[in-house]
Amino acid sequence: MLPPPSETAGSGRVAAARLDPTQAAGRVLYLPSRAQLVVPYDQDVDAHTWRCVVVTNEAAHPGTVQVTIADAEIAAAVAVPLGYPARDDVYAAIWQGCTYLRWPTGYMRQLVDQLATSVRRPETVTVDLDRRAMHRLQMTIGLPAEGLRRLLDDLAAEGLLGIVEPGAEDRWGVYTLTMPPRPATVQPSREPGS
Repeated sequence: MLPPPSETAGSGRVAAARLDPTQAAGRVLYLPSRAQLVVPYDQDVDAHTWRCVVVTNEAAHPGTVQVTIADAEIAAAVAVPLGYPARDDVYAAIWQGCTYLRWPTGYMRQLVDQLATSVRRPETVTVDLDRRAMHRLQMTIGLPAEGLRRLLDDLAAEGLLGIVEPGAEDRWGVYTLTMPPRPATVQPSREPGS
């Protein structure tokens, strides 16, 4: 379990403050009642809840863990600045939650899930799209190479993938999961399958 960020003000620590649940999207939040870090990405206004990605650094939790959290619990959460020390697996989960804001459904969401979990090198934020990874993505997501290439280009254009090594004949390249200084524009996706 992750240690909670300090709730005392001063000397660079996180100060506890009541959050406006309507402003929770994409923020990293510590929930004291659950001792969890979460990133809310989908609000159900009628039910007064948020769908959240649970941010974990435990290898015992492969894949994406998601929960539904009530607005009241979100309001009692402590906002965690991105400068809070986060291991690579935690950063990947935060990245994944933030991309859900831009692409909550469809092929892009499937690609993001794969990049953040099974394709990413363990304990890193590096994604090596070699021949095997490319084939696995095509089979899992069900898009031809050209469609996946467009999605990767879209992630790079939004500042969510950084190119470490350009592609060659037998690979699409090596990338790093990145987050732009400002959150990506939140607009519903118009891609096929969303």
